[in-house]
Amino acid sequence: MTAPNPYAAPQAAFSPQLPGAQGLLGGTYVPLGWRTALAAVSVFGLTLTDGVMRALQLSLGDKVASSVRGGTPDLASLAIIGVAGLGVLVMSVCSWVFIPMWFHRASSNLRGLGRYGMAFSPGGCAGWFFVPIANLWKPVQAMAEIWRASDPEADQASWFASSLSPLVGVWWATYLLSGAVSSVAFFAKDDPSSGATIGLVSNVFRAIAAVALVVVMRGVSSRQEQAAARLGAG
Repeated sequence: MTAPNPYAAPQAAFSPQLPGAQGLLGGTYVPLGWRTALAAVSVFGLTLTDGVMRALQLSLGDKVASSVRGGTPDLASLAIIGVAGLGVLVMSVCSWVFIPMWFHRASSNLRGLGRYGMAFSPGGCAGWFFVPIANLWKPVQAMAEIWRASDPEADQASWFASSLSPLVGVWWATYLLSGAVSSVAFFAKDDPSSGATIGLVSNVFRAIAAVALVVVMRGVSSRQEQAAARLGAG
């Protein structure tokens, strides 16, 4: 297939794409609705369960440590903290499934909407989260590309110049800060109170990142719906 003419009008170069229809560049457009909802539930759930676990560690940690040193572990407190930790684990797994899934679908939608010239493939948008070192900057670059290419006011040749929401930067900066602070809490594991306090600080950054991410995801979903409607009207 030859590359589309970037100087042609969008409706001349691309036929309108209905939800679920096959795009001319090999992708499809499917509304992001339920994927955005699952991603939101997972990131907010992770923030909530992590905050609860840190609070329990702060309030019960010294008591548990003393009971263990005394040879009579406080099983009830250990069980409560353990259940909270299990909740963190479950929501972490959900986040690592549903967020990359959202990225994959959002990127695939761009092909269904006729966009071209993207640097990230749908698989790359999802996969970079799991590549050490590169996952410090590649996912935010992928999100920036998705946001710009979803601009309903831009055509297939001009989305590169679309403005970027500052919330994309807020999401990634607070996400990285949360991870950095959390690593400090790990090294304070011999002092449960200090570790839990540092963990709560990390959770504050996590909460900001979660809100920013969900707002961006909802924004992308809305922009893509508008772009699909614009192509359909054209």
